[in-house]
Amino acid sequence: MENRNKQSRFTAPGWYSDACFARANATSESTITRRDHIVCPDCGKSYQVEARSLGPDGRRVRCPSCQSIWFESPTNSAPDGNGANPVLSPHFPRKLKRHLNGLPDKVKQNSTKSTHAIKTFLMREGLGDRAVGYANGIKVDLQRFKNVEFMWDAVAKVESPSHPGEDYDLTFVAESENQVHIDKILEDANKLPIVRADVRLMFFRANDSEQREYFFERLRGLFERHRKTELGDVYIMAGMETATWSYAVRKLTIRRELSNVSPWEEF
Repeated sequence: MENRNKQSRFTAPGWYSDACFARANATSESTITRRDHIVCPDCGKSYQVEARSLGPDGRRVRCPSCQSIWFESPTNSAPDGNGANPVLSPHFPRKLKRHLNGLPDKVKQNSTKSTHAIKTFLMREGLGDRAVGYANGIKVDLQRFKNVEFMWDAVAKVESPSHPGEDYDLTFVAESENQVHIDKILEDANKLPIVRADVRLMFFRANDSEQREYFFERLRGLFERHRKTELGDVYIMAGMETATWSYAVRKLTIRRELSNVSPWEEF
């Protein structure tokens, strides 16, 4: 990456006129907390930002390199030390939805860029303090890493207390961002219950809202009937409809068959 020490400004008229960024590897120190690796989802340039400049709810920002505008969430809170998985927070699905719908349309329209934007977000927002190894192309330092075939899909890992010599996925991801065929989406989703995980995420796209609703229900049926499904299993699903380039996010908690409580939470 060129010009790593160059100071840059992100600007979005009426939104983010004074937020000052430095490139990700800038060496200057500051007493103000900075957030590493803010990444433009379009051109991929990385920046640092003063955490307070994003405000408590996040803001739209503009990349000084390619001029793309997107929504940037505020800095994630520090690990609480009790091993909590941030993806299980009741606020996470809404934050995810806001991030996805805040992406530039040209990023949503490109499956490679949208996949990268999703995984960049998860690596930043989905790592609990128990995580000792990471995936998504980042080195895993567990001594006995078993799930090599799932290297791209696991967001964070810990040593498994119940299966010595293996690892445990805190968050596991499957995505079908490159097509809208239900058979392929179900094939990708079918591997989710195979791993032990606090929460499992599924990303897919559909042609319109009616087809997206159908896909949600087919995925629900798959997870409820899967032979490795257990009560209390949690799935967070994000479906985009290409008619409007908008995402809907739902959370599915597997409950007892005769329960009157809906397994869906919609955000």
